[in-house]
Parts: sequence; C-alpha cells; structure tokens
Amino acid sequence: MNNHSTQMASSADIRLIVDRVRVNSKDRELVFKLADTLADAGSIQLADALLENALRRMPTATSIHASRAALALREGKPTQALAHLERHCSEAPNDIEAHLAAASVELMRLQLTVAESHVQKALRVDPKYGRSHYLLGLIYELLKLPTAAAVAYRLAIQFDPTLWEPYNNLALLLLEDSNNSRVGEAKALLQRAIEIAPEAHRAEVTYNLALACVRLGDLQTSQALVRQALALPHLPPTLTDKLNRLRAATTTAQ
Repeated sequence: MNNHSTQMASSADIRLIVDRVRVNSKDRELVFKLADTLADAGSIQLADALLENALRRMPTATSIHASRAALALREGKPTQALAHLERHCSEAPNDIEAHLAAASVELMRLQLTVAESHVQKALRVDPKYGRSHYLLGLIYELLKLPTAAAVAYRLAIQFDPTLWEPYNNLALLLLEDSNNSRVGEAKALLQRAIEIAPEAHRAEVTYNLALACVRLGDLQTSQALVRQALALPHLPPTLTDKLNRLRAATTTAQ
C-alpha cells in the first residue's frame, strides 16, 4: 500500500479527496491517496472497493494489485493477498518488490518452496538486490540449511549494507556454532546491526550482543548491555523476561 497519508484523516479530508477522484477518475495518485486515507480511517473494505473499481478504469495499473494485497494483509487475509500478488507478478514479472511481497506472505504460511521460487524470480531480475538474499537466508534457515543461509546473509550484507536483519541473523548462526573462534565475528556483526537497526528492534539486537559477550567471557559488558536494553521503551514482555534471566545468570556467574 502506498504511504501517501501519514495520519488519520478527517471526514472532510476524505470528502475532498473523493470529489477530486470523481473529477480525475484515472489519476492513480489520487486513487491511491484516497485508498490510503480510507484504510487509515478504518474503512478497509471501502478502500478495496475503490481500488477494484479503479482497476476496471485503469486495467494497466498493475500496482493496484499490490495495494489490494496490502489491504488484505491488514485484514488478516493472506490467501486473498496472495491472489492479488500473484496476479500482479504475472502482469509485472520484473517487479522485484511484488515477488518479495509474495515470498514474505508464503513465508508466513510456511510454504517455503513457493517462497523460494518467488525470491529466485526476484533474483533473476536483479541478482544484486540485497533484500532478496536476506529473504533467501530466512527460507534456508527454516529449511534447516544453516550453511546456505549464512551464504545468503553474507550476500545480503555485501549488496545492501544498510539492512540490519542479515547482520543479526548471520551473527545468531555463528553463535549457534560450537566453534568459539566465530564468536568474535558474531559480536562485530551485532555491533553493526545495533547501529542501523530501527529503535523497535534495537533491544532484540542488544540482547543478542549480550549473549555474544557471555560466550566471550565478558560478563561485565554483557550486564551493561542488558541494562541498556531494559532501559529502551516498549519492550515486549517475552524479551524483558529473557533480559532479566540473562542478567540473573551473569550475576550468579560472577
């Protein structure tokens, strides 16, 4: 879904956009803006109906399928979202993000072979697209192929060093290895991940870095990292519990 509207619109705003769409019924930007506004106001079904009608007027506007898929996901309807994405991918086979969106939904459904197929299609369009390699890494992890997953994560980092997830996930794979010589690399990866991760995920990565420090025998740094993570806002209860248990374990070990 296009992010044209960033906050809840008033009924007056909606009426204004509706009037403009009536005058300019084939203006894609206006249609997307109204659909976003309606969805943000809670009228998801109305937004979908608007996009469906717009598609009849603009049959070549394949991006409408992707927008309808996003609406379906907001309603918790992954099967419906996939139907829209599949149609979009068939009509716009070079749209990398559409293939990756379909792969992500298939991942949610644990349809790993189908998800991998979508990622491979995206990679055929652009073999150096970092997020494609990241999603491939996720799929390989779920398929219990850690070596292949690590290769995919390294390629994701190589082609798009701004993605925090492959740094984090590769580090966790290294930490699972019994070879302690790889823990130092895991620590460096997590330090980089913390620098670029959005705030909502920083505590999670900090926890993982604290675990790496424990593996390295640096309990003091681990405890300091746990305190930093616990001070971050909006922690999920499960993560708070893990952080407190790690703090207790490192305190006992000292």
